Amino acid sequence: MTYELINPPVRGRFRELSSGDRSAYAKWFTQMMPERLRILEALVSQSESVETCRADYSRESLIPLGQWMAGHVSLRQKTDKELRAGADLSRFMTDDDANFSRELTEESFSIAFDVGFYLAASM
Repeated sequence: MTYELINPPVRGRFRELSSGDRSAYAKWFTQMMPERLRILEALVSQSESVETCRADYSRESLIPLGQWMAGHVSLRQKTDKELRAGADLSRFMTDDDANFSRELTEESFSIAFDVGFYLAASM
């Protein structure tokens, strides 16, 4: 699967961004929503389960979309450098947290981001 990755104008922890960077992100976020929804709908429409996963923005459409998403996201192993950089965060994690040594692939993160847009548009 090839999926167009999200490309925000600024990166980093949101709380640590300057006011100007947060404003730029907010503007990008609202402007990109229609395009990101189009990209998501194009990928979902290629699925064999398209009959059960219609993008009609109803609350009922969220269940099949979630099931579709579960089959289209994946995790990757973090590098040693990433693990060392995130080690200080582990003190905030509990045994119930997901495996800290893995994270969503960039493509999977983009899909999850776009599904979040869909969820917001469905409310």
